[in-house]
Amino acid sequence: MNPRYEISADPFDATRVCRLSHNFGDHPGLSNEALRGLANRLQAKDRRHVKFIDPATRVDSRLHHDSKAHDGRSVDQVFDTLTTPGTYIALYEAQADPEFRKVVDDVIEAGRKLLSGDHAEIFDTDAYVFISCAPTVTPFHIDRENNFFLQIRGTKHTSVWQPNDRETVSEAAVEGWIVHQSLDQVVFDESRLPFAAVDGNVKGGEGVFMPSTAAHMTQTETPGGEVSVSVGFVFYSRATKRRANVHACNALLRRLGMNPTPAGENSLLDSCKYLMGFTAIRVLTALGRLQKPRGM
Repeated sequence: MNPRYEISADPFDATRVCRLSHNFGDHPGLSNEALRGLANRLQAKDRRHVKFIDPATRVDSRLHHDSKAHDGRSVDQVFDTLTTPGTYIALYEAQADPEFRKVVDDVIEAGRKLLSGDHAEIFDTDAYVFISCAPTVTPFHIDRENNFFLQIRGTKHTSVWQPNDRETVSEAAVEGWIVHQSLDQVVFDESRLPFAAVDGNVKGGEGVFMPSTAAHMTQTETPGGEVSVSVGFVFYSRATKRRANVHACNALLRRLGMNPTPAGENSLLDSCKYLMGFTAIRVLTALGRLQKPRGM
C-alpha cells in the first residue's frame, strides 16, 4: 500500500450511500497512457474485458455492452480520440492484469480504513474502469459488490439510491440479481429520482461509496470534449456474503408462495436464513442446477 493516497468520508457508514473524497487523481497507474496500456493488455488476454456501449443507450435501457466499438475504432484509436463526443470504453475485471492489481490494492487498502467489523473482512476485490466523453450513459442497475466509485478526472452526473430502498428496486428484483444474475426486474422509474441519496455531478477527487445492491446510473453531460475517467473499485465482505445468502433464502421462500421478511429487518431471522441460503446455494450448485454466484 502507498500511504500517500487516501479516501475519506464524513460521515461514513458501510451500509449507506456516502460521498467520498480522494487523492488518487495523480496515481501513475491511472493516467490515460497507463489505462491505454491496461486496455491493450486486457484485450490481448480476453476480449470480454474491454467493452463498449451503444451511443443510443438511455438511463432506462437494459445494461448491455459489446466487445467492439460501434464506430469501428480500435482500442488505440479510441485513446487517440478520447475527446470525440460519445466516446465510451469500459475495462471490466481489470484486476486480471497483474500490473493494475497494484492500483486496486492501493485503493482498497486506503478504503479499508473506513471499514470495521464484518465489513472490513474483505475478499474478491476487483476494478471496473469507465472512460467517456459526453454524451454517454451507463443505465440504471444494481451490482453485487460494495463499490468505492472514484471520479479520477472530469465530471460525471451520478445518481445512487440507498441499498434498502425497496420502492426503487423491489426485494424480489434484488433476489433475482443475487441468485440468478438477472436484472429483468430492475427497472428505472423516473418518479423515484427525487428519492436518490446522491443525484448530481461528481468531479475529479470526489467519489461515492455504493453498498451492495445500491441502484445507480451515470451520465456524462459536460460539453466541449471533457474526458471523464472513473473507476469502481469493488469488493465483497463477510457482511455482503451474509446478506446475499439471506436474499437467496428469501428467493426460495418466495418461490414457495411465501412473503418473507426482507433482509436486514430481523437479525434473528437473518441468522437462520443465512444458514438455509448458504446450504441451498451449495446443494443446487452441486446438483448442477445453479452456477454459484460470486460473493456467496
